[in-house]
Amino acid sequence: MIIGIDFDNTIVSYDSVIYQTALEKKLISESTDKNKQSVKKEIIKNFSENEWTFLQGYIYGKAMINAKMFDGVERFLKEMLTNGHKLYIISHKTKFPYMGPKYDLHKSATNWIKENITSKNLITNYFFLETKKEKIEKINSLKCDYFIDDLEEILLDSNLKKDINKILFTHNKSEKEFTQFIQASSWHEIREFFYGST
Repeated sequence: MIIGIDFDNTIVSYDSVIYQTALEKKLISESTDKNKQSVKKEIIKNFSENEWTFLQGYIYGKAMINAKMFDGVERFLKEMLTNGHKLYIISHKTKFPYMGPKYDLHKSATNWIKENITSKNLITNYFFLETKKEKIEKINSLKCDYFIDDLEEILLDSNLKKDINKILFTHNKSEKEFTQFIQASSWHEIREFFYGST
């Protein structure tokens, strides 16, 4: 099988680094829940949408190296490779933040992948596209059998080939029910879908 996987908030969890950075910058209180959505909500409420955008640019740029892989990702990737499947990371992100210092976000993400994934011989093929349209085109051109993403809008896109099996990773999000694709709240659930509970 050919399996495509999104990068930000699917392979990489930013919860811890966003919380710690926002706390250090005095944008949130210690009582804020330690997840991206709660931090975002508090910063926008107490400061502004722009302040949140600045923080995101810093996180995806300079602080990217401190982000962690979601629990269960490494085991899933290892088992997939052991069983002969082909894996691709396919992500869309702008090369530079919308606001603030011009961190090279593609370079930061590439360095993270080299440190956390290719160094462990997990995935060697990864693509960073600047638009959602380009991302959809890449997923289609690689003829993915499955695609895993945290964004509903990608999986619901009418240009995504109909024969691609879609898995929505719902970590830390309110779960709506969709009939168009599989939903999983953890990588352990995703693994169980392919391999059962062993």
